[in-house]
Amino acid sequence: MSASTEPGMVESTRSSGTQGSTLAKDTAVTGGEQAKRSSGPRPGQRLFGLHDAAVYLGCSERTVRDLILDGKIPQVSLTSRIQVDVKDLDALIATKKKVCSY
Repeated sequence: MSASTEPGMVESTRSSGTQGSTLAKDTAVTGGEQAKRSSGPRPGQRLFGLHDAAVYLGCSERTVRDLILDGKIPQVSLTSRIQVDVKDLDALIATKKKVCSY
C-alpha cells in the first residue's frame, strides 16, 4: 500500500518491521559491547586490569596507573598485562577512610 507524496517529500520505505529489527540488532550488539566494556569486574574476580580497577575505585585508568607507579598499589605480574589484586584495592580504600566528628 503506497501513499502518494508531494513533490520534495520522500516516501517512507520502512516495511513491516524488517528494517526496524535490523536496526534493533545493530543497536543491541553495539550496546552489548559497550555494556560489556563498562560493566566493571565480575563478582568473585580477584585480579583486575587497569580498566576494571578504575571502575572498582571510581576513578580513571590513569589514576590507577599513577597509584601503581607511586607504590600505593602493588602490581601483580602473572602476564605482561598490568593487574592488581582486589584485596590491595580494598586495603587502599581502608587506609583512605576518614571519620569526621563535629
